[in-house]
Amino acid sequence: MLIIILLLPASVWGYWVATHEKVTKQALIDATIDQYLKANLNISLTTKINNRLVREWIELGSKWEDDSTRWLAHFYDPTTGKGLWGSAVPSIIWGKDYYENVWSWAKARDYYYIALTHTDTTVRETNFAYLFRSLGQVMHLVHDKAVPAHVRNDGHTFGDPYERFVNGRISDANAPLALDGYLPVYSSADTSTFSQFELFWKNNSKGLAEFTNRNFVSRDTNFDDSSYQDYLTPVKTGESIVTETVTDPVDGVMQVEVRYIKGSVADNYHPELSAEISRLSAFSYFDYDINQYDSTFGRVYSLNNSVHEEYAKFLLLKSAFFQYRILVT
Repeated sequence: MLIIILLLPASVWGYWVATHEKVTKQALIDATIDQYLKANLNISLTTKINNRLVREWIELGSKWEDDSTRWLAHFYDPTTGKGLWGSAVPSIIWGKDYYENVWSWAKARDYYYIALTHTDTTVRETNFAYLFRSLGQVMHLVHDKAVPAHVRNDGHTFGDPYERFVNGRISDANAPLALDGYLPVYSSADTSTFSQFELFWKNNSKGLAEFTNRNFVSRDTNFDDSSYQDYLTPVKTGESIVTETVTDPVDGVMQVEVRYIKGSVADNYHPELSAEISRLSAFSYFDYDINQYDSTFGRVYSLNNSVHEEYAKFLLLKSAFFQYRILVT
C-alpha cells in the first residue's frame, strides 16, 4: 500500500497547490512584511535575488513544499502528538528542525544569519534566497494545519473533498471565496503567546492545529466515525433543514431538503471571535433510508460543499492570521 501511495504523490496534494500560492500572496500583504524588509534590510518583496523576486521565493516555497514525498510529514494530530498513520514525522517536528528538512524553521534562521554576516556577496544573496524559500515552505505547513484532514489523521491519497472545494473556488474567478466575517489580521505584536515555533501548532488550546482539530470534522472523522469519540469533538448545538438547489445528472435542477448539524466554533486565543456555524456537518443522503430499514444502525453523516464553504470562512482566515504571526516572528 505504501509503495502505491508513493507512486501517486500528486493525488495527495494537487488540489491545494493553487490555494497555497494564493493564500501566501494574501498573507504577505496582510503582514506588511514589505515595510519590515525596507526598514531593516533595505530590500523589498520586489527586490530580485538570485534571479527571482523576494515575493516569488516565498510563494514558490509554499508550492514546492509538496514536492516528492514531503507531504508525508504534513500531518499533526494534537490529541496524540503523532503524524500521518501514527508513524510518519509530525509536521510540528518536520517544520521546526527535522534533520532531513533543509527548508525548516531552524534552517531559515541559519540562512538568515549567513546572509547577514558573510563577506561574500554571492553567498549572502544565495542565503537570502534560501531564507525566503524556507519561509514559504513553513507557511505551507501552516496552511495544512487549517485543513481538518491534516490534524485528524485522515490520510487522503486520492484527495480531500474540503481541499478540492477550496481550490476550485479560489481558481474560479466567477465564484470567489468570501474571506470576511470572522477574523481580522491583528497588527499588534504578540511575542509572548507564540514565543516558540511549536506553539503555533499546539499551545494550551490556542494553536492552529488544536483550533482545527477541535472545531471541525473531516471526511473520515465525521460524527459517525469512532476515531475521535474519546476526545473533545466539535460541539453540536442543534439541527436545521435547508431547502437547496442541486443539479441531478438525470433529473436536472431540483429543490431538495438537506438536514444539517449546527455547531459552535470556539476560539481560545481570541474568545470574542468564537461564533456559531450553521453547517457543521450534513446528514447523509442515505441517512433516512438506512434508519427506516434499521433504526439501531445510527445516524449517517456526510460533508458537502455548503459545509465546506462554512469551514473555509473560518479556516482560511485563521490560517492567514497564523501566517502573519510566523512572518513577524
